[in-house]
Amino acid sequence: MSISDRLKRILSQKKISQAQLAEELDVSAASVSSWCSGSKRPSTDKLVKIAAFLDVSPGYLNFGDGSADEEPPEILKADRKKYRKELEWYWRPPHRDRGRDYGNAAAYAFETDVTSLGRESGQNISDERLSTAPTVEARYTVIELSGKHLQDFLKAIKFDDIRPHLEAAMSVNKKAGTVIQRGLRELEEDARMIFIRVEDFDANGLTGPEYDTGRYMAVVRNLLDSQKGETAGGSFGLGWATFPASSQFGLVLCNSVLSVAEGDQTEDRFIGVIDLPWHSIDGEEYAGRGWYGLEDPNDTGERPKPTVSYWGNRALTLDTMVNRSDRRPGTSFLIVGAYDPSGEATGSEGIASRLAASLADNFWPAMVDHPDGSARLQVIVRAERNGRPLSEVYINPAEFQSAKVDAFRKHLLDDLVDSLENVGDVVRRDVTLHVPRRVAEPKHDPYTHNAVLLVSQADGVDSGSTAPGTITLVRGSHMVICSPRLTALPIGARTFHAIVLAGEAAGADAADRAADRFLRAAEPPAHNKWTGTSEITTSYKRGGKAFIERFLADIKKAVREIIRQSSSDLSDGPESLKELLRIVPPKPAGKRPQVKSVRNHEIDASGAWVVTEAKITLPARKDNRGWTIQPVLRFGTESGATIPVKWANIDAVARCTLDDHGRLVTLASARTAVFSAITAPGSHPVAAKRALVHVDVRVFPND
Repeated sequence: MSISDRLKRILSQKKISQAQLAEELDVSAASVSSWCSGSKRPSTDKLVKIAAFLDVSPGYLNFGDGSADEEPPEILKADRKKYRKELEWYWRPPHRDRGRDYGNAAAYAFETDVTSLGRESGQNISDERLSTAPTVEARYTVIELSGKHLQDFLKAIKFDDIRPHLEAAMSVNKKAGTVIQRGLRELEEDARMIFIRVEDFDANGLTGPEYDTGRYMAVVRNLLDSQKGETAGGSFGLGWATFPASSQFGLVLCNSVLSVAEGDQTEDRFIGVIDLPWHSIDGEEYAGRGWYGLEDPNDTGERPKPTVSYWGNRALTLDTMVNRSDRRPGTSFLIVGAYDPSGEATGSEGIASRLAASLADNFWPAMVDHPDGSARLQVIVRAERNGRPLSEVYINPAEFQSAKVDAFRKHLLDDLVDSLENVGDVVRRDVTLHVPRRVAEPKHDPYTHNAVLLVSQADGVDSGSTAPGTITLVRGSHMVICSPRLTALPIGARTFHAIVLAGEAAGADAADRAADRFLRAAEPPAHNKWTGTSEITTSYKRGGKAFIERFLADIKKAVREIIRQSSSDLSDGPESLKELLRIVPPKPAGKRPQVKSVRNHEIDASGAWVVTEAKITLPARKDNRGWTIQPVLRFGTESGATIPVKWANIDAVARCTLDDHGRLVTLASARTAVFSAITAPGSHPVAAKRALVHVDVRVFPND
C-alpha cells in the first residue's frame, strides 16, 4: 500500500471526510485530494499533523507497518522445503601461497559504532537513490529475538554450520575473537540475539552479475570497491565494512529487488555474507569469508563449489527477516548478532535511539522538504521484540535541528534579509571556491564555483545536537560533512547558525559538479572534513590544498562579517555581553525604534490579520534625522524560530510617510509614529486564528 492508500483507508475507517481534514490542517481541499489520489505527497510537517489528527503514527502513515502480503501457506511450505534443501555455506579456500588474512582492514578505517553505522549506511542509501525517484526511503529496524523465534531464524540460516568456523576464528584474531566469544556466550546464556535491518526503497538494488563488475560484486564479494558516481557521498567502498563490523559474528544477510534485471530476474535476490579471519578446522584451512547461497550450477570444478544468489523464494526472505514490504527496487540488509562496538548503546531501543539521532544529525539537509513537497531522503527507525513493536521514530528533521532546518527552508523559499536583525533572520552570501585543473580522468580546466553560505540569527538555544556558533558544511549528497565551531568571534557578535552548501548542493552546472568532485577528493575515508589529501595531490594541478584552505578561511571571514554588530545597529546587543561590560547605564541614544502597542487588530473574512493601529516609539537621533523602518509580522510556533508573514498592504497613519520600497520614513521631530497594515493570507504558515503574532520593525540606514 502507498501513503495515499493508507490515508484513504484511515479516513474511511474513522469516517472523516477530505473536507474535514482540509479544514483541520488549514489547507485547500485540492491539496488533500492530491494526497489521496497519489499525485502529490504531503510535506513532512503536514504528514506529522495529519498523523496527529488521525491518531496514527507518522511512520505508519508514510511507511506502513513494514510487513508484506504473504504467499498462501501451501506455497510458503513448498518454498521453505526447497531452500532448506538447496542453500549451502561456501567458505573461501586458503591462498595457494599460504598467505593469511587475519581480518578486514577496511573495518578499521574509521571508528565503528552505531553512530558510524547510521552515517555510512545513510550515505550509501542517499547515493543509491534512483535517478527517476525524487525520494529514497530508508527504514531501520532493531530486532530482538528469543525463544522459538530465535531458534527458527538460526535454523533458516543453518547456524550450526557456521558455529565451528566462529569457534575456530576466535583463536586466531584476539580482537575479533573476543567479540565472537561474547556473541556466542550471550546466545547460550541469554538465549537472545539482536539484529539491525537496514532497508532502502526506490534505490538501485544489488544489480550486476555474480562474478564481474557491478553493485552486487562491489558489496557482496569485493573489498574497497566503490561503484558510485563522481559526486556520490562515499567514494572508498568502505561503507559496507560497517555492516559486518556491527555484527558480533561478521554476518550480514542481503535481499534485493533490482532496478535493472539480471538476465530475466529482479525479485528477491538473496545472499548471506560472513567476514571472518583466516582459520582452520581439523587441519582444513579457510581464507575467512563465506557465502550462504545456491551452489553455482555453472561451476565445473570440484566441490565445494562457490555459492551464488538464490532468487525469488518468499519463504526464505520471511524466515530470515529480509522480506520486502513492497516490490519497489532496493535492498534489505540484516546484521546478525548486532551490537554497538563502542559499548555506548545497549538493547534494541537504545540502539534504535542512537541510530535515529545519528541519521537526523548527519542527513537533516537531505530530509528537508523542497517547495515541491519532496525530500531527497525519508527515514524511519523502529525497535521490536519477537515481532512486537517497542518504539518508532519517524525522523522529522525540524525536531532534531530546528533552527538550521528553518534557515535551509528560508533559503529554498528566498525568504532572506540583507542583514541580521531578529531571531530567525537568514542572510545568504556567495563564497568562492577555486577548483584547479584536473590532470586525472575525467580531466577538466580550472573552474570558479560559488558556494552558498547561509547565516541565521539564533536565540542561543537549539533543540538539535549542533549548538549555535557552528558552521555546517554540506555538499552534493546532502550529508553533513562536519560542523566546526567558529572561534575568534567579533566583540558583541550575534548568536548564529551557519550552513555552507557547496558543490552540487549549491547547483547543477559544470562548475558545481567539478567542485563536488574536488571536495570529495579532499575528504578522508570517514568523509568528515575538507583537507589536503593524496588524491588532491595526484589528481589536480599543484595548489589544490591551498585552494581548500583559502575557501575555508573565506567562509569564516564571511560569517564574522555577517554576525558583527554594525555601527548603524543601535540595538541593545546581547544581554550576556551587556552584563559583562555594563559599567554605566546605557544611554537612551543607544535605543532603536520599537513597537509600543498594537490596537484594534482583528482577522477579516479572508483570514488576513488586520492591524488598524500600531504605534512605534522613536528615540532621538544624533543627526536629527528621521528613521527608515519596515514593519515585520511573524507567527509564533511551538518550537523553533518564528515564521515571517508577508504584508498585503501597509499605510502610514501618523508622523510618517511611505517610500518607494514600502518602508516607513518618520518625521525628524517625531517621537512616535503610527501605521496600519493587513497581511497576505497566502503567506500564513497556519491559520491566523491559531497563531501567536509578533509585530516588530526592522531598521534601515537612511539613504
